[in-house]
Amino acid sequence: GQKLAKYRPTNASFAPNGDVYLGDGYGSGVIFRYTGDGEFVSCFGGTGTEDGKFNTPHGQWLDARDCMPKTVICDRANMRLQWFDMDNNHLKTMDVFLFPADIDIQGELLLVPDLHSRLTILDKEDKVIVQLGDDEAWRNRCLDKSEKMRASPDKWQDGKFVHPHDAAFDKEGNIFVAEWVVGGRVTKLRQVS
Repeated sequence: GQKLAKYRPTNASFAPNGDVYLGDGYGSGVIFRYTGDGEFVSCFGGTGTEDGKFNTPHGQWLDARDCMPKTVICDRANMRLQWFDMDNNHLKTMDVFLFPADIDIQGELLLVPDLHSRLTILDKEDKVIVQLGDDEAWRNRCLDKSEKMRASPDKWQDGKFVHPHDAAFDKEGNIFVAEWVVGGRVTKLRQVS
């Protein structure tokens, strides 16, 4: 085993065989893999900026949109997603994000809530379809510590995200966005076409 100074997991995902990936996102930056019965299998990652390393591996998900299962991980503070095969080998890195927090997949779409005031939706080839809420002036206001936007509901605006921490599709294709703000905030985005 690997000796850890502190262990502060952020998220888990599951392999097709039932194995569990557990990301030590606020600790060592290591992704641990266990059997469904809790037996240690392997680990990968660690803190760094090169491919295969992480700076706050926060959210993660099983990505089998192309019928080849992969683990995709939000490498939050490195502002990117990284994909790994089922043997923990790095496959690719994508860096069109600001501070990706989590992932959800429905059909061919991959949804990434970005703590910096937007959501990104990728198609099956991982090309950006849309970045919802991508408003630089609003984002700068939300990031300005003097504004205290996370703690100021009176400053929030409908249709604008402050700090999206998680997002998920429902069965109809609507998106629910949970924000990390004082008191919490959930927004429903209705699918209209």
